[in-house]
Amino acid sequence: MTYPIPRGMVGRAVRTALVVGTVLTAINQGRALVTRPLTAGLLTQIGLTYVVPFLVSLYSMTGMVPARRPAQRGPRRR
Repeated sequence: MTYPIPRGMVGRAVRTALVVGTVLTAINQGRALVTRPLTAGLLTQIGLTYVVPFLVSLYSMTGMVPARRPAQRGPRRR
């Protein structure tokens, strides 16, 4: 069973990925970006540097949302 992910969570995960991905790219690939030409391998590494924080952020936020369960009815009072 799947549940839709609220739009606000996706937006927050994108913002998180942009910030974290940019910082990690600067730290991990900064020298390569300045001194070497862009290659497919380097672009793949940079892409994954943004995708991983997005997925981790989205996963952690959806884990905080309680699962929807059908309402339980108690015994009826007469």
